[in-house]
Amino acid sequence: MKRVTVAILALVGILLTSSHLVRRASQQVPSNRTIVPGVRVGDITLGMSKDDVLGRLGKPQLIYYLRERYTLDNLPEKYGMEFGHMSVFIIDDAVRRIDTQSPSYTFTNGLRVGASEDKVKQAFGSKRGDYLAYEDKGVIFAIHEKDRTVTEIHIFPPTKEMKTLPKYDPDSGEILDLRGCDLSKLDLRHSAEDLIYTEFDSRTVWPASDKMPSSFDPQRIMELGKNPGLGVRSLHKEGITGRGVRIAILDQPLLIDHQEYADRLQLYEEIHTQYRQEPASHGCMAASIAVGKTVGVAPEAELFFVAPYKFGGEEDDTPTLLYLAQGIHRILEINEQLPQDGKIRVISISNGWTQSDEGYDLITEAVQKARAAGMLVVCTAVELVHDGCDYDVLGRSPLVDPDIFESYEPALFAAESFWAGQYSPSEGNFFVPIDSRTTASDEGIDEYVFDRGGGSSKAPPYIAGVYALAVQVDPDITPERFWALAARTGRTIELKRKGKRRPLGPIIDPVRLIRQVSGGLKRQPKGRSQNSLPPT
Repeated sequence: MKRVTVAILALVGILLTSSHLVRRASQQVPSNRTIVPGVRVGDITLGMSKDDVLGRLGKPQLIYYLRERYTLDNLPEKYGMEFGHMSVFIIDDAVRRIDTQSPSYTFTNGLRVGASEDKVKQAFGSKRGDYLAYEDKGVIFAIHEKDRTVTEIHIFPPTKEMKTLPKYDPDSGEILDLRGCDLSKLDLRHSAEDLIYTEFDSRTVWPASDKMPSSFDPQRIMELGKNPGLGVRSLHKEGITGRGVRIAILDQPLLIDHQEYADRLQLYEEIHTQYRQEPASHGCMAASIAVGKTVGVAPEAELFFVAPYKFGGEEDDTPTLLYLAQGIHRILEINEQLPQDGKIRVISISNGWTQSDEGYDLITEAVQKARAAGMLVVCTAVELVHDGCDYDVLGRSPLVDPDIFESYEPALFAAESFWAGQYSPSEGNFFVPIDSRTTASDEGIDEYVFDRGGGSSKAPPYIAGVYALAVQVDPDITPERFWALAARTGRTIELKRKGKRRPLGPIIDPVRLIRQVSGGLKRQPKGRSQNSLPPT
């Protein structure tokens, strides 16, 4: 098994390929050396065909996608080609991105590889981080972390300018994707009902305030979405932050330098890959919900992250149960090297399985070993891991307070079945929030994405975070006691719709749960600070 450990490596988390694959072998360069943002590098322009690229640059030194290597006679739908002084990424036979590490190419203002970070900011505007991204212009500058000079330039299509806002179709339930879109020229004053069902991010460009609905404030919605809700932040103020507790996550490749969790990341590994993989939004979501500085449930817990991915299958970035099982075994190997009072206490896996799936025996064996090691294993099929345990998921309008229990409703994708009476609560079951959440984005170390909808995959890192809070208060707590208390201390609310009334709950109540955990302690364990909690 090949393994890449990159907990202390700088990450080039830009679009579809990694700059570390770019080779610097000498090769004659085109006579035209001008860089035009969002258009071209030298003679190579965005939208150009593969054959036109080859006609200008000759045979590439390397053709690749992820860990696979290709020839001109065997090309996938999307791939990168390296030419020494330049890399070109192609999708559907059209150039979608151009990278260069050569100072031979220059902007009309004289900027090139080797220029200072300050000169870039003077020319394009102030940005933060090791990747200065100007999406509206179609250019990103990679900055050396020490000497703060440009090491690589990426040219790509500018942020998409939208001519009209799509209408939300409640029958389809499809959230409107506005990530990276330029809406600045639209009049959205009468589009509040559609905007409520949108996904957007830090790169989304909005119209001026006088062209926006008064009820829709993207910045406020983004900030509300960062709040884990249900009183979690009140626990943080009391010092209950998961401090000293270790969490493991198995998920898609991570943007390891994101400001939400970079300080909490103790170890990051990718298995079954020889080359560092591009970060994915799913992994960033899971990490930030669990331990994010402003987004997370347990912002001072320590994170061990393994990306257990295979490549070359039907879907290159989809883990099978075999690889998930091997990821769990890797976590167990790591755990054996940790001190007795510093073991990993919970594994979050935003994936599930059924008894009929290939590899079910392998994943079952792995989770049983994790349970034997004292770990809570939370996945989207938790009922198959811990007997009598299950969860359901909550939705929330982006405009209401996430700390108020009455703000919640069934998750968007589950609402119709809930109101049709297809849900009946069972013992050991509780609800956790997933909709209208802001999480770390894979687009940059200080970028965020707001997701109005969502799937059950947001629940495992949330539950893992709450468990970390409980472990901080009572290091002797077991997964079984935690789950029983979470269900028993949860709150039930009543919903009304079209004359129907239905109870929704129990909704996990982290504050009542932690009070119950603390109230059951006869003494504070050595080495742990006493947390002052009001009586239940």
